[in-house]
Amino acid sequence: MSENKGKCLEDLKEAILNLDSDKSKAAVMQAISEGYEVKTIVTEGLGKGLQIMGEKYEDGDIFLPELTLAGDIANELMEIMKKNLKVNEVGSGKKVVMATTKGDIHDLGKRIVGAMLLAAGYEVIDVGVDVSEMKVVDEAQRIGANFICLSSSMTTTMLAQKDVIELLEEMGLRNKFKIVVGGGPVSQEWATKIGADGYRENAFGAIDALKELEGK
Repeated sequence: MSENKGKCLEDLKEAILNLDSDKSKAAVMQAISEGYEVKTIVTEGLGKGLQIMGEKYEDGDIFLPELTLAGDIANELMEIMKKNLKVNEVGSGKKVVMATTKGDIHDLGKRIVGAMLLAAGYEVIDVGVDVSEMKVVDEAQRIGANFICLSSSMTTTMLAQKDVIELLEEMGLRNKFKIVVGGGPVSQEWATKIGADGYRENAFGAIDALKELEGK
């Protein structure tokens, strides 16, 4: 039995890569029965599968419909985990608004971040893709968010991250939210330039970024 310990996580990764919803769900349920926590299931199984799918998309090996389906399966799996497992209490009570900026429809990286944050106990509201600056701000105000996470996967849509921050400043709301930015072309230099509070190179650093900002 011990030799098969952890096989369910590899099975989950492979099921994501094969876009097999049924096998993905079975692998998650097996992981739950073996006593794995949400964070481990996400980082060692689901997240790895999604990361590879993202790389395949960037390399042109798969296309947007496959990428979208992988994200949809991930959402279903997160719902299963939320119903069957207790999330980590580390981020309990902290609210996060996530959005892909205006003009950008890429969201797999954002979905990975969302899954990671849910696993860490954050309340995550994903506003979607191609989201206007005002919609981001309105949603953050509506739920009383602690954090706003902005994703941009193209250099042409990075400016929208700056626009969100400037809008918050114009409305006198900048100090109400911690802003974390990310995405393929985004860098620490860019984050500093636009006045963002945090940045991480990839989705798996998102939790650390928010934890660091919680004490500031």
